[in-house]
Amino acid sequence: MNAMTKLLTPTLVGCALMLGVTVTQTGCDHKEKLIDIETPRGEVKVEQDKDTGDINVEVNRDRQ
Repeated sequence: MNAMTKLLTPTLVGCALMLGVTVTQTGCDHKEKLIDIETPRGEVKVEQDKDTGDINVEVNRDRQ
Protein backbone atom coordinates (compact mmCIF):
# COMPACT_ATOMS: atom_id res chain seq x y z
CA MET A 1 0.00 0.00 0.00
CA ASN A 2 2.86 2.39 0.78
CA ALA A 3 4.46 1.90 -2.66
CA MET A 4 1.13 2.57 -4.34
CA THR A 5 0.69 5.80 -2.37
CA LYS A 6 4.18 6.96 -3.32
CA LEU A 7 3.40 6.30 -6.98
CA LEU A 8 -0.07 7.85 -7.13
CA THR A 9 0.52 11.00 -5.07
CA PRO A 10 2.85 12.78 -7.53
CA THR A 11 0.70 11.65 -10.45
CA LEU A 12 -2.50 13.02 -8.90
CA VAL A 13 -0.84 16.28 -7.90
CA GLY A 14 0.54 16.72 -11.42
CA CYS A 15 -2.87 16.05 -12.99
CA ALA A 16 -4.53 18.54 -10.63
CA LEU A 17 -1.97 21.23 -11.49
CA MET A 18 -2.32 20.65 -15.22
CA LEU A 19 -6.11 20.83 -14.98
CA GLY A 20 -5.93 24.03 -12.94
CA VAL A 21 -3.62 25.74 -15.42
CA THR A 22 -5.76 24.67 -18.36
CA VAL A 23 -8.97 25.96 -16.81
CA THR A 24 -7.50 29.31 -15.77
CA GLN A 25 -5.91 29.98 -19.17
CA THR A 26 -8.82 28.83 -21.33
CA GLY A 27 -11.69 30.90 -20.00
CA CYS A 28 -9.84 34.16 -19.52
CA ASP A 29 -10.46 37.13 -21.79
CA HIS A 30 -7.50 39.46 -21.88
CA LYS A 31 -9.52 42.66 -22.02
CA GLU A 32 -8.98 45.95 -20.29
CA LYS A 33 -12.01 48.03 -19.42
CA LEU A 34 -11.43 51.58 -20.66
CA ILE A 35 -14.85 53.15 -20.03
CA ASP A 36 -17.95 51.89 -18.22
CA ILE A 37 -20.78 54.43 -18.03
CA GLU A 38 -24.18 53.59 -16.58
CA THR A 39 -27.11 56.00 -16.80
CA PRO A 40 -30.82 55.66 -16.06
CA ARG A 41 -31.52 55.25 -19.81
CA GLY A 42 -28.68 52.87 -20.73
CA GLU A 43 -24.99 52.08 -20.56
CA VAL A 44 -21.78 52.32 -22.59
CA LYS A 45 -18.83 49.95 -22.23
CA VAL A 46 -15.51 50.30 -24.04
CA GLU A 47 -12.98 47.47 -23.75
CA GLN A 48 -9.58 46.90 -25.36
CA ASP A 49 -8.12 43.48 -26.07
CA LYS A 50 -4.66 43.38 -24.47
CA ASP A 51 -3.32 40.88 -27.00
CA THR A 52 -4.42 42.47 -30.29
CA GLY A 53 -5.27 46.06 -29.32
CA ASP A 54 -8.77 45.77 -30.81
CA ILE A 55 -11.37 48.03 -29.21
CA ASN A 56 -14.93 46.86 -28.52
CA VAL A 57 -17.75 49.37 -27.88
CA GLU A 58 -21.04 48.10 -26.46
CA VAL A 59 -24.07 50.38 -26.13
CA ASN A 60 -27.27 49.25 -24.40
CA ARG A 61 -30.29 51.56 -24.35
CA ASP A 62 -33.34 51.09 -22.17
CA ARG A 63 -36.44 51.69 -24.26
CA GLN A 64 -39.22 53.39 -22.27
